[in-house]
Amino acid sequence: VVMFIVYNSTRLLPDLVTADGTTILKSNLQFMALLLQIVFIIVMVKKIAKMPKRAVLLIVSSLYLIVSDLLFSSYTDVYDMLNFIGHIFQLFGFGLLFKAIYYGSVEQPFLKLHNVNQSLERSQEKIKQIINYDAMTGLPNEHYLLSYLKEHLQKDLSRKSVVVFSVERY
Repeated sequence: VVMFIVYNSTRLLPDLVTADGTTILKSNLQFMALLLQIVFIIVMVKKIAKMPKRAVLLIVSSLYLIVSDLLFSSYTDVYDMLNFIGHIFQLFGFGLLFKAIYYGSVEQPFLKLHNVNQSLERSQEKIKQIINYDAMTGLPNEHYLLSYLKEHLQKDLSRKSVVVFSVERY
């Protein structure tokens, strides 16, 4: 089906550009795309508080695409400078669109995961502090002593000694 459309496109699809410039159909399609971009900008302005960076990228992308649609609907020749500049604006518009998609689907979730991991590491350090040190004095407690001895006494088979003092009612 695709091959049929590609080889017979001149018979199936109407012309959008003629020797005289753009056709009415092309201009109307460009203005319809422009109107859709304006509606999209209005929707994004309402959502800017929820996702500021992504919304700004999408709004600026839409503005670039609006300028390109205006330029595409106003050129008279395919080799006209307005057509070239329109393609440049369209390139930047789609570049910002892809950047917004990347930010929303890759970068932002990665940053959230990174922040959660850092929070988890801080919580684990705090738990180790609570378990191994006395809350009042900040000195190592019995749990710390036992885990330290278990770890270090088994390293080598040399003789070792442990001296323990028990202080009550401090």
